[in-house]
Amino acid sequence: SNTANASITVAANGNASISANQTYYASYTYTVTATYYYYNGSSYTSSKPTATAYMNYIGTKIGAKPTTPTVSNPSGWTARGWSTSSSATGTTTTPGTITADATYYYSWSKIVTLSYSANATGATGAPAAQNSTAYLNYAGAVTNAKFTISSTKPSKTGYTFQNWNLNANGTSTSYSPGGSIELSTNATLYAIWKDTTPPVIGTLSFTPTGWTNQNVTLTGKATDLGSGISYYQFSTNGNLTASSSGWISITNTTNEITQTYTVVNNGTYYFYAKDAAGNINKKAIVISNIRYVAQIGTIKYRTLREAIAAVKTDETILMIGDTTENNTVPEDKKFTLDLGEQTITGGIVNNGELIITGNGTIYMESLE
Repeated sequence: SNTANASITVAANGNASISANQTYYASYTYTVTATYYYYNGSSYTSSKPTATAYMNYIGTKIGAKPTTPTVSNPSGWTARGWSTSSSATGTTTTPGTITADATYYYSWSKIVTLSYSANATGATGAPAAQNSTAYLNYAGAVTNAKFTISSTKPSKTGYTFQNWNLNANGTSTSYSPGGSIELSTNATLYAIWKDTTPPVIGTLSFTPTGWTNQNVTLTGKATDLGSGISYYQFSTNGNLTASSSGWISITNTTNEITQTYTVVNNGTYYFYAKDAAGNINKKAIVISNIRYVAQIGTIKYRTLREAIAAVKTDETILMIGDTTENNTVPEDKKFTLDLGEQTITGGIVNNGELIITGNGTIYMESLE
């Protein structure tokens, strides 16, 4: 490099002739390489284009810009650009003039949506959808979008919210409100419900309500707005469980059910209902209006006729109430009838062996 105005003549052999004192400065060239990692439309690849850079006599460099390759966007992803960081979330930059070898990495991003489903008819209060960003690096590795799951819980009459699940039937991973989840693509969390509410038992009733020597009809009603009632039973056992025997199956329903039972003896009776989730409830009622007129040992009978049919040889029938009825003692019967200060109105035809004891009254008249 010539900084003066002297004339310089260069011979064919490369020798130079100068006409005055001159200063010359050395300059240099060197190659710079840019390494690019990116997606070319069919595969994740790399390229290493070069360019010529310069350096003057005191080491000052004048950079050069290698050719930047053409980048394609993988399906569903939006370009972020080049970065000198291999991380897909690194700060982006535009490749330019370089004075030393450099490496650039391309990355992409996309918005991922997390939706929520109450996942049941009648369920309400599902949280609003959330958005977050996922990233794709130069080699096709995904950094998932990160979410904090909403703390809002939906509600459904008759059910208790359990958790969220990526599958509507609850067979995938479960997540709790306020927890975290990472996704690479759009997804929906489904509410998982459990019926923990037992059926509601209505008022029990019976007919007739007055004194009677006939059977009493007991009526029970129940409703379950959750999984619906699937079973019921009447029992004198107040300690039944969902796994006890005796449950009577019905077509599952969330409507009120009405069931009846024939009561033949006074006592405490229980009406049970069980829903499809196995929750049970019960209600008790005391039946005490059935009138008994005769007793053998500890067993009571509503008619003398029933007692005569049940009595065994040499047993005693004790009258415990007045009765009006015709009776016949069969030939094979041998027993004692204790009047017990009661009144029997009607005929007694004795074809067997009948011993009458105790105070009381028998009106021997035909009721036919």
